[in-house]
Order: sequence, then structure tokens, then C-alpha cells
Amino acid sequence: MKLSLFVSFISAAALSLSVVGCSGTPEGEESAAEVGSVESALANAPIDTKHKFNVGLCMGDLKADGTCTGYHCSATLVAPNVVLTAQHCIYGIEYAERWCDSRFTNERLSDSPIRVTTSDSSVSGTPKWYDVADVHVPAKSLCGDDIALVTLKTRVPLREVIPVPMALGRDIDRNPPRSVAIVGRGGIDSTLDLETFEFTDDDGGLKRRILENVPVVCTPGTAAGCDVEDYSSPPTNTFNVPSSLFAIGRSLESGDSGTAIFDQRTFRLVPAVIGVAMATTFDANGKTKVGLVTRIDTHRDFIARTMLQALFAR
Repeated sequence: MKLSLFVSFISAAALSLSVVGCSGTPEGEESAAEVGSVESALANAPIDTKHKFNVGLCMGDLKADGTCTGYHCSATLVAPNVVLTAQHCIYGIEYAERWCDSRFTNERLSDSPIRVTTSDSSVSGTPKWYDVADVHVPAKSLCGDDIALVTLKTRVPLREVIPVPMALGRDIDRNPPRSVAIVGRGGIDSTLDLETFEFTDDDGGLKRRILENVPVVCTPGTAAGCDVEDYSSPPTNTFNVPSSLFAIGRSLESGDSGTAIFDQRTFRLVPAVIGVAMATTFDANGKTKVGLVTRIDTHRDFIARTMLQALFAR
């Protein structure tokens, strides 16, 4: 299997972090899938200048104009000095034969500084940057722990950005969303060559974009998970979504890793984070198919502890 973890790299060229492996539904157990349409796409979605809690994360050096080279991801301001993103945006991966048996390493993807911008793009204009003080992660499982909380050296003023809450008290198994809203900073198109596993993509300037009413494909409520189409997982061309994740319709492109996922029912009134974008599957044409989302409700203790520490940080 060669599922893609969508970090954007070096002026937004796609970086595919992948390994051959396979995961299937255990014999005798039924899929927990709750299937919906998967025809929507964040690719080339409208540019969003309203939801400034969506920020850009970059691990790299700054050019003379202030734009950042290196690894680019999406992230979300969840407190004046705390940003939520994906762990694979920062740390390397030790791959196993089965993709979900892979684990994160303690080595960062780059020795370059990590920065966060509240500007509309990290690769155009004159971005305003905040330096990162520390990175906190729950554990090292690729499929179960692909989230990270990043603390900033200085707080973002509320007049600049108002943080969004996280729905830590919500049990996704008992109260699954039917559709979601996404604000991300990914590209507008990409294609995976299913023979060479190389990407071609259009980064679209890595600008903040918004997509609403993305259908939820499945919210696995059992250890069996649910099966979704994935032509980067031969020979079965399916990926079994474990209970640590949930799956959404086509909506993610390169650079969307780490972006927050919101329940559509509450997004316009009180947006509250229910998950973090971490990977995508592919259809027979090498186009993104199903987005995979790390649940935050399974990490409520880690998140609450880290947020409390950040509250009293100087």
C-alpha cells in the first residue's frame, strides 16, 4: 500500500510518504461503513479570508520576501499560543509492512525552524510568522496518533485571530457527523502515477480555502473498521479504515495535512474541531478519493493536559 500523507514540500511540490502493505477486514466480521457520496472536492475550492483560525505551518527557511521554503502543512489555532496539526508534518516515519503498523520516529523532517503564519498563504505575499516553542504528541502510532499540538513562543493577539475550540467531549462512535466542513491550505489538483507512485500537482499558491457539506463515508465503530476504495493499495485496491480514524468524501490535496475537520451541523454557528486530516486514498485514475481523518476524541486526556500547560506558559 502507498497511501499518501499529504505534506507539501519545497515550494509546495508534493511529498509522498508511503510504504507497501495491506490491511483488510478480518474474516467473519462485517464492515462498519456508513456510505455516502464522495464526489465533492476541496480542489480549487473558494479562497477563504474569513476563517483565520486556519493557519499555515512551515518547517524551512525564509526567503528575502518572507515566504517559507520547505515542508508546508495546514494547522489550526486552538488557543492564543497553541496550534493543532498532524504529527507527520513534523516527524519522520518508520514504515512497517502493514501501513497502520508504521510508527513515528523522534527525528524531525528537517533541522530548519518551525514557523506558523496567520497570513492567507505561506508562499505568497508577505506572511507574518510566529516562532514555535515546542511540539507535543500523544504517542507514535501512524494510524492512531497522527496529531500534534504546537506551542508558540508568543501568543497570537485575539484582535488578529480568535482560536476555535475542540469537541473533546464528543464521542464520534455514538454521535458521528453526517457531513463536515474543511478550511485548508492544500493545492488545487494532483495526480498519482499508480505505476511509479510519483506526483504531479498544482499548489494553487497554498491559499486558505473552504469547502462545506463534504459527506462522511464511514465512522468505524468497531475494531473491524470499514473498507474504502484505494488504487494505491494493490492487489485488493481497498484500504481498511481503523476505528482510530474516520473517512470523508474527496476533499484533500497536497498541503491539506493537519487541517481541522468540523461537523457541518455546527460549523457556521460554533465551529469545533472533531478531527485532523492525515491522508487520502486514490481512485483508478490516480486522483484523490477518500480523505482519512484522525479523531481527536480518542486523545482528550493528552489534549487537555497540553492545553492546561500552555495556559500557564509565559
